[in-house]
Amino acid sequence: MKSIRERATELQTVVREVQEWRTEYDPGTPEWHTLCDLADQVEGLLLTLPLDVQPAPTAEELIKLMGL
Repeated sequence: MKSIRERATELQTVVREVQEWRTEYDPGTPEWHTLCDLADQVEGLLLTLPLDVQPAPTAEELIKLMGL
């Protein structure tokens, strides 16, 4: 069974994919706007999780934080 942190990390990955698609592809359909709104809501919920279960940072995020 996956831990809460693993599931949160998977959700964060989906949110990032939607954010990338948002800038590259926008058909303007109601379904698309619903998907974008859902991703925004999930991201907000992920940020409210306790630190010990928040999504694990990616290698890219860690490099950025280290200033490399």
